[in-house]
Amino acid sequence: MTKHKIVVLGGGMAAVTAAYFLSGSDLIRDRYDIVLYQQGWRLGGKGASGRDPGDHRIEEHGLHVWFGYYENAFRLLRDCHQELNELAEAGDERWSTTMHGIEAGFRPISSIGIVEDEVPGWHPWIATFPEDDLSPWDRDLLSEPPEWDVRWYLTTLLTRTLALVATVMRSAGDEVGLSELAIQPGPGEFEEVLVGLGQRLTDQAHLAVGPADLLAALVTRCVDAMASGADGELYDVAQQVLAAGGRLLDAVRLRIDEQFVIDRASVRRLWALADVQMAIVRGLLYHRVAREEDFEYLDDYEFRSWLRLHGALTESTTSSLMRTVAYDLPFAYEAGDPDLAACGAGTALRTLFRAFFTYRGALMWKMNAGMGDVVFAPLYELLHKRGVTFRFFHQVIDIHTDGERVTGLRVRRQGADPYQDESPADRLLKVKVAPGGWMPPGELRCWPSRPEGWPQDAAETLEAWWGAAPGDETDMEIGPDDWVVFGLPLGIVPHVARRLTTEKEEWKRLVDHVKTTATQALQLWVDRPAKALGWFEDAVVGGYDSPYDTFSDMPQLRFQEQTEAATVLYLCSVLPDPPEGDEPGSDDAAAWVERRRAEVAALADDFLARRAVGLWPGAQNPATGAYDRDMEIARYVRGNFQPSDRYVLSVPGSVRYRLDPGETGYDNLVVAGDWTRCVINAGCIEAATISGMLAAEAILQSHKSELPVPIIGRAPIEKGGRDV
Repeated sequence: MTKHKIVVLGGGMAAVTAAYFLSGSDLIRDRYDIVLYQQGWRLGGKGASGRDPGDHRIEEHGLHVWFGYYENAFRLLRDCHQELNELAEAGDERWSTTMHGIEAGFRPISSIGIVEDEVPGWHPWIATFPEDDLSPWDRDLLSEPPEWDVRWYLTTLLTRTLALVATVMRSAGDEVGLSELAIQPGPGEFEEVLVGLGQRLTDQAHLAVGPADLLAALVTRCVDAMASGADGELYDVAQQVLAAGGRLLDAVRLRIDEQFVIDRASVRRLWALADVQMAIVRGLLYHRVAREEDFEYLDDYEFRSWLRLHGALTESTTSSLMRTVAYDLPFAYEAGDPDLAACGAGTALRTLFRAFFTYRGALMWKMNAGMGDVVFAPLYELLHKRGVTFRFFHQVIDIHTDGERVTGLRVRRQGADPYQDESPADRLLKVKVAPGGWMPPGELRCWPSRPEGWPQDAAETLEAWWGAAPGDETDMEIGPDDWVVFGLPLGIVPHVARRLTTEKEEWKRLVDHVKTTATQALQLWVDRPAKALGWFEDAVVGGYDSPYDTFSDMPQLRFQEQTEAATVLYLCSVLPDPPEGDEPGSDDAAAWVERRRAEVAALADDFLARRAVGLWPGAQNPATGAYDRDMEIARYVRGNFQPSDRYVLSVPGSVRYRLDPGETGYDNLVVAGDWTRCVINAGCIEAATISGMLAAEAILQSHKSELPVPIIGRAPIEKGGRDV
């Protein structure tokens, strides 16, 4: 039987995930050849990394940290390693002699460092989150179904919020000598609670601690009533209780010296967090958010504005912790401008709830090597062994349609593939992992930072749109029974999918409303560890000044890279678009790219000269008081301003314009990327994984088949007649 084709465009996480689930289906393999087209020499998209061929230094697009709720992505990698190990037992040896399981690729991180701008300078503090014995790759949905719904989120948040309020009360009371009064009513004594709180607030003579469990139960009943359309009595009572809680905080603020709260950092931080959490609960009840789909109704609000609308103080919504977790880490700034914070409230709430309430093992997990090494090298190995064909050095530049179907592609061949006569494993470098680090010793296969025989500047043109490497262009036919998986980044859609944005209104709305931002990254190989610089080892730190608001310490890399560095410092942030816009004119692309590169390098120089010592006191030269340039062993600076490198945002009002992976307006086209409607609807590896699963699911369901595993976190929200 003649096989048809499934053509996968792109090699980022979403595209590779789609290829993974499609190639894992016997039905699909029997009927289709799967061919993946990738510009340049490596997989990974924005998650690609490469090793310098000489000293094996890792060069990344930026800092990559996985949150403990990325369960679909973790599970995929776990299953990938398990299948590779099974093939090895059958005689098909693994390409690497180390990292034969997901446990070897990741380590838990439970503390976030925060820096605050205070007189006389920047002051650090540590937020530590509890760990448990669970793993984000080991959930068994058959025996342990997730219980995340609005009811669960609200009760969990309220319980933790009131516990935090109690901590604020105690800490403030201890400091100023005020007495503490705990009201502990029995079941059903809501009126007594309200009256008691009201009296205490009116008198302003005592501090009261509310009954967390009782109020959490009340919220559960309230949400049940809202979801079932029952009368609003419970809703109104809950609102009164929350209003009382807000007045409680106000009363304490009035009772004690406000300057005391400002001066006492620990009280101020707890206060800000409690203030924000109370605003979230008030807002969810006010908007009657009872189902998962209701979060989307909040996306027309900007998150900070929504919090202030529901009573949060401005200083609480702009605190360093809030800025770090809600804006800096997801690059949530329009046009790369730190003054244009923009994230839809519904998306922010959903991702924050998942991140802080549903993580397994630890809040975050770091990779023990480059992302290309840990994620995309084993996936490439498995897909190859399953029979997926890879067309490296092929850049898709146009898509042809007849208005209803994709009929062809225009592809630029980027010169000869230097690896075409070698085994697939030899596309990857052999890197020695020495004993002593987080990864077991052995030989690790890793993507190179440039293809064999290519200088670095020329290699960068292979992954560029502006100033792209030239090559012969050819047209490829897509047959009537073929499928196309569009797994390219959103930033490239206006260039590659021009016909689609002209023919279909939903594609035009997508590029008009769903925004992206450029980012920048700096890696420093230095001669001293993080502790000598003023931080704890393996730190993840946010809240700092531009041009780099986030940094992380990567001490484990000294066991893999052939340098004398004690550690590697990773820094990243948004990169502001130039005044003339985010695209060059048609005649000056190469010059525009060079100007952008020079700008990024200048920002790095300025940061190190004027701001580095504020972040790392131990980087100061004792003789001059300035930054000690001699501590650097090597430096890598990168600006992610090419269309395919730009990071997708979740600006207010944009979620409704994202495409469902299986509903593109074309019969044989699915889309995959963190820019699609994919449960989380935010730029992250978990969103990309879910989107790839949804794209594969659409093709499988056209053959009356299903994914072999459920999508963790997907609620059965009806949208256009299908679950999203």
